[in-house]
Amino acid sequence: MSRTLMWVQTMLVVAGGYIGAVVGGGFATGRELLQFFLLSGGSSPVPPAAAGIGFAIAGPLLMGAVAAGGEQSQREIGRIFCVGKPGRSLVDLVLVVFLWTVLAVVLSAAAALAEVEGLLAVVGWLGGATIISLVVLAGRGATTAVNGLLVLVLVGTILRVNSTLPPPAGGDAPTGEFSVAPLLYVSYNLLFVLPVFPRCVGRGPKGAAIAGAALGGTFLAVVCWATIQIMLRTYRHVAGAEVPLRVALALTSPAAAVVYPIVAGLALITTGVALTHGVACRVDGYDEPRARSVCVVMIPALVVSRIALSDLVAILYPFMAWVSLLLWFQLGRNALRRVR
Repeated sequence: MSRTLMWVQTMLVVAGGYIGAVVGGGFATGRELLQFFLLSGGSSPVPPAAAGIGFAIAGPLLMGAVAAGGEQSQREIGRIFCVGKPGRSLVDLVLVVFLWTVLAVVLSAAAALAEVEGLLAVVGWLGGATIISLVVLAGRGATTAVNGLLVLVLVGTILRVNSTLPPPAGGDAPTGEFSVAPLLYVSYNLLFVLPVFPRCVGRGPKGAAIAGAALGGTFLAVVCWATIQIMLRTYRHVAGAEVPLRVALALTSPAAAVVYPIVAGLALITTGVALTHGVACRVDGYDEPRARSVCVVMIPALVVSRIALSDLVAILYPFMAWVSLLLWFQLGRNALRRVR
C-alpha cells in the first residue's frame, strides 16, 4: 500500500470511528440532543454551535494525545490520564461501566423504537438483546463497517430533511436558558470515543489520524446542528416524545419516516454488538467473550433498560458527563506536568 493511500485510509477510518462512537442510542433517537440542548438551551443557536466547535477542536487534540502515547488498546488508554497503575485501573473501570451504561440505553432505545412503530416494546427490547448476543458469540465480523454505513445513511437522511425545511415558527420554540450543556455533552461523548481511537489508528500515520479526528469532529458539528434544527422546527410535537427524532422526521418527510426506523434499528443493534463485545472482553480479561461473560453483561443491562429511555438519558447521561469532566481535568494536569 502506498503512503498516500495509507494516509487517506487512516484519516477516513478515524473519522468514521469518531462519528460512529458519538451517534449512539441517545443520538439516533433524538433524546440526547433534546435533553442537552432544547430542554436546556432553548432555541438559542449558541449551545449547538459551542458543542460543534468542541467536537471539531477537542477530537484532534485527544487523538494527538493517544497517538503520542502509543496506546493500542482500551487497557492501555488510562496511561494518558494517570501515571500510576491504580489510576489506570480506575480509568479502565470507568470506561467499562460507561460502555455498559450505553448498552442499557441502546436496549431501551430499541424498545422505544419498536413501540413507536406499533410493535410490542418487548420485541425491540428482548429481540435486540438476543440478536446482539448471538452476533457477539458468533464473531463480530464486519459489524463495525456495517454500523458505519448505517450511521452515514441516517446522517444523510437528517441532512437532506434539514435542507428542505422552512424556518421554525416563533411560537413553537422551547424557552430554556443557556447552560453548561454543550460542555457536558462533548465531555462524555469524547470519553466514549477514547477506546475507539487506538483501534482506529493502528500503525497509520499520526498526522492522518489527527486529520481524521478533525474531519469527523467537523462532520459531527454539522450533523448536531442539522438534527437540532429539525427538532426545533417540530418542537411542539417532539418535546414529550420518547423517540423525538422519529416523530420529527415523520412530520417533515414521508420517505424519511420509512427509512428511519429500519436504519436506526439496525444501527442500534450493530452499536450494541460493539458495546457488548468490548465489555464482555473486559469481563474475560480481554480474551474473546464467551457465553458466560455475555450473559454477565447482557442480563443486568436488560434489567436497567426497562426504565424509560427519556428517564435513562435524563438521569445517567448528565452524571456520566460530570464524571468525565473530572477525567479530562486529570488529563489536563498531566499535560501541564509534561510541559514543565
